[in-house]
Amino acid sequence: MFKNDKNLKYFFIFYFVYYISMGVYFPFVNVHFERLGFTGSQIGSIASIGLLFAMVTTPLWGTLSDRSKNKKFILGFVMICTAICAYIWGKQNIYMYVLIISIIYSIFRSSINPLSDSLTVNYCAKKGHDFGKIRAIGSLGYVVGSFVIANIASHFGLQGPYIFIVVISLLLSVGILFFYPSIEIVKEDKQQKNYKEDMKKLLKNKNYIFIIIVMLFTNQLMDSAGGYVGNHLINNLSGDQSTIGLYTLIAALPEVLFIMLISNIIHRWGYKKLYLVACVIQILRCIAYAFIESLPLFLIISVVHTVMTGVGSVAHLKYMNKVVDSKVMTTALSLYTSIYLIFQAIYTQVFGIIYELFGSRYIFLATALLTLVGFMIVYRSKRFDTIV
Repeated sequence: MFKNDKNLKYFFIFYFVYYISMGVYFPFVNVHFERLGFTGSQIGSIASIGLLFAMVTTPLWGTLSDRSKNKKFILGFVMICTAICAYIWGKQNIYMYVLIISIIYSIFRSSINPLSDSLTVNYCAKKGHDFGKIRAIGSLGYVVGSFVIANIASHFGLQGPYIFIVVISLLLSVGILFFYPSIEIVKEDKQQKNYKEDMKKLLKNKNYIFIIIVMLFTNQLMDSAGGYVGNHLINNLSGDQSTIGLYTLIAALPEVLFIMLISNIIHRWGYKKLYLVACVIQILRCIAYAFIESLPLFLIISVVHTVMTGVGSVAHLKYMNKVVDSKVMTTALSLYTSIYLIFQAIYTQVFGIIYELFGSRYIFLATALLTLVGFMIVYRSKRFDTIV
């Protein structure tokens, strides 16, 4: 693979190193906040307010990148700003300061994935490479980041190495960008796009609206609830930082293989069967999370996490690619991402209040109940029946 394209290895290395920073940050951030003495509602507010700002600014970074002749520079600039914010963020322990820095951090960090994916997808399309394999290496980096920081933190504490590894991973990723090849982005017609007409077209597309609703009651739920798994492991199951790393290893490592295989699964099973199975697995998983007292059993059950992750990261997009006109696909993805961020902010805030008032077990029960709504939507709908 690398013999035919020597530049391809830099994309693999970039995704691996960058996703290490994500694996360090996301599984431990709520534990970090709780160690600072923040309440559940305060923790929820930090995440939700930052996501709302990111919802507005992420498309702006995309527009700036589209107009720039040096897209790698825009991505590198955003990553350096993210690293600086992460460093400053790690020095704060007062709620208001943490909130402000977290908002600024989200404004920059939220744009890294779409900017880097845009570059990589365009390069893969031009060279005939499989983007899914590169993204799978990102999942591996996520696992490595979480597992490494967990073991370091168990010996030296979370505060010091936590921020250090995030910053170093981001800066190393910027360094890798210098080795990226020049990537020519195919320009669209210079005719001014009528975004209002595109939006009307999308909002009249019932299949598109359907998959957004399904997203809100499937992977979106667990993405939001998953932020409190670390708190649950430590406070309810007597785990520590190394336990969070082990959880991430068990839950996320199978993603590497599953993301590569999910297209074949869709081809054999069809969308509807896959989504129904994924919903049932998530419901049972969340109910088990709520009542299990055994840490080893909790960890073993977490291996099924990969099923809904595959649905969220691949199946949604494949379905949209089939039901949305290619001429408005960019607008469709932007709207999809904006709605995702809005509801992640809402879910995160609600789950934070539930955590403060009732504890993490009720977050999982609420997730199971809402996933049941998603199951019924998929079961009763015929939207998947004609899509192969």
